[in-house]
Amino acid sequence: MDAMGAAIAFQVWLLFLMACVTRWHCRCEKRRRDLVDRVHALTLEVMESQGAAYLWLQTPNSAFRFKSPMRNLDSLSGAQEVLDELGRLHTETNDGFARTDFSSFK
Repeated sequence: MDAMGAAIAFQVWLLFLMACVTRWHCRCEKRRRDLVDRVHALTLEVMESQGAAYLWLQTPNSAFRFKSPMRNLDSLSGAQEVLDELGRLHTETNDGFARTDFSSFK
């Protein structure tokens, strides 16, 4: 995936996130928006590029019962699970543990 393709894919991902937010009940709108914003920011921080972030969000993962993280973002509990996993990955990368190499997707 080249840089332009990754940028377009990332924009599509953002549009999907916005669609998920609109489906959620209005009473929890601020909390959901905050969660989606935190998922977005932490995914970019942990994965270090838009392409890698997009790939991670689209790839089925055993941490989410072999669903992609993206599919978990349509509920508050699912979004929290994604945040928890990103936090775990962030801690591992900062502690010097090995992580999946997504550097080719910059």
